[in-house]
Amino acid sequence: MLSIKEKLQFLAGSSKTDVPENDKGASNDANISLSELLQIDASMVSVNGSSYILREKSYDLNFEHGNFLLEHFSSITPKYFKYIAADIALQDYFPKDYLFFDTETTGLAGGTGTYIFLFGLGYLEDNKFTIQQYILPDLDSEPVVLAKILKILKRFRGIVSYNGKSYDVPLLKTRLLLNRFNVDDIDQKQHIDLLHCARRLWKKFTRCDLQSIEVEILGFARQNDVPGKDIPELYFNFLRNKDIIPIKPVLKHNVIDILSMLSIISHASYSMHNFDKIDESEKIDSHALFRIYKRMGETKKALHLASKNELNGDIALALE
Repeated sequence: MLSIKEKLQFLAGSSKTDVPENDKGASNDANISLSELLQIDASMVSVNGSSYILREKSYDLNFEHGNFLLEHFSSITPKYFKYIAADIALQDYFPKDYLFFDTETTGLAGGTGTYIFLFGLGYLEDNKFTIQQYILPDLDSEPVVLAKILKILKRFRGIVSYNGKSYDVPLLKTRLLLNRFNVDDIDQKQHIDLLHCARRLWKKFTRCDLQSIEVEILGFARQNDVPGKDIPELYFNFLRNKDIIPIKPVLKHNVIDILSMLSIISHASYSMHNFDKIDESEKIDSHALFRIYKRMGETKKALHLASKNELNGDIALALE
């Protein structure tokens, strides 16, 4: 375990504020062996004297996570993104318009002393769902990775996260500003934070942390998952000894986070599409669905749902 002094040395930060323009030779991460990278299905990417670790995996649409196939997500129509986010501004967004975003960091509190050492990005393309993971081999590599993340973000109209509005995206913006990048592109993205969706639809059935939603709603239980509180220490150990194998469980943890977001969207969309067939066994809050339909101006659906579930008070509200 690293001492406080060692952690402070690691977190002192890089003096680099821009991506270097010229190749200045090998990065100090050169002692990460190729064989270790292959064991985690990753590669080292060099950019003008800096490097980052890239891990990429694509999933066919018949891949099942919990009770849903990935193809359920690919077939969702824009109006259901509007319902999921309870935001009419999303009524013309398609699945391919969204970048799924999840991070792993050097601390859980956030703030200027916290680094994002792993960026997990997921997107739909060519009938596959691809997850890319960008890993800092050292803290000096942060500017080149941030530049890459910004470039990828520009390809998408929206962001999907789980608690990202409160944690991941504000931390990303902090790291960008500290490295003298512009954050206007991020501020202009539509953002679906699925924690808010989960609270609307399932709060009365379960806690709304992601793993509770997985077990109680999605029918998925993680096996041998690394606890979130242990993740920073695993990365600090990697910085010290350059042994990347012990952080492989962190990469798996990050992938599951993103796949679970897909399943949450699929489940919420299915429930909203089949609103006239759902019952309590499917763990959807009928009152919450009613409020979403009414907010989105879908009075006919709201009335039908209220009548079917004998929500008399809600019927009166819908007729106002």
